[in-house]
Amino acid sequence: MTAKKTEAMPRFFLGNHCDGFIDQNLEIYPLSFPEGGYITFTASAAVATNVRFRFEFQPYPNVDPAYDTASVLVDSTEAMEYTIEVPSQGENTFSSFLLYLVERDSPVTITNVVVSSYIPAQ
Repeated sequence: MTAKKTEAMPRFFLGNHCDGFIDQNLEIYPLSFPEGGYITFTASAAVATNVRFRFEFQPYPNVDPAYDTASVLVDSTEAMEYTIEVPSQGENTFSSFLLYLVERDSPVTITNVVVSSYIPAQ
């Protein structure tokens, strides 16, 4: 398994239906998931909030192919670890990684975001 860790997702944006962050740490790219993978992160929230991630080929407007993960409900005021599985994405590579807060204006703390790819069996 390989892992690429990002300490911060510094660029904040407001989307049409949610708030989010873009990881601009170019050292983690490109990301690929030929055998699938997963994202782990530590989070806590004052109010239950759904978190999801998006992988894009490149930053907007050249986003396709793209993959949106399932949402995870962060519903603890204590920091807990969460995991989201990423199914195989074939030969696709991604150079844009975004984090979305589905409910707007929700106070959430997210740290230790790690993106991991499964290594193919030899």
